[in-house]
Amino acid sequence: MGGARWNGRTRDAGQCPGGAIGNSLGLWIFGWKKLSPRVYLTTLWLAVIGSLLSAFFIIVANSRMQHPVGITYSHGRPVLKNVWAVLINNTAINAYEHTLTGSPAVRAAFVLGISWYQLWRRREDAIDTVGPDRLVIVGSSVSLAGRWW
Repeated sequence: MGGARWNGRTRDAGQCPGGAIGNSLGLWIFGWKKLSPRVYLTTLWLAVIGSLLSAFFIIVANSRMQHPVGITYSHGRPVLKNVWAVLINNTAINAYEHTLTGSPAVRAAFVLGISWYQLWRRREDAIDTVGPDRLVIVGSSVSLAGRWW
């Protein structure tokens, strides 16, 4: 079975709740001047930890569809026999590590692309520019470390 076929699986296994993450994220976004700094920081940590747990359980559910372990079928329906086999499925662990290490690289590339575009747009300012060879030039003085000509 493909990993994107959730409709039949949710009928068998049930829906996943996600309200707690949304509530703590909403408190963090809209509670800037309404909550004390300690409660505000707590809502941020709850949102971060909830997002990491949510990502883990989504990947576990997808890995269970790709590599079913810890379940048996009774009358055409899956029956959970070993929850630990599902949670520590090698496919899930590898996918979770891949997600957690790949997401900072994607974020860094995204920020780098936006930064380069902003510098390219301001290339006539001569404060921070992009040269004709598309390399970033910092400063306008020849004595600065960024200028080589």
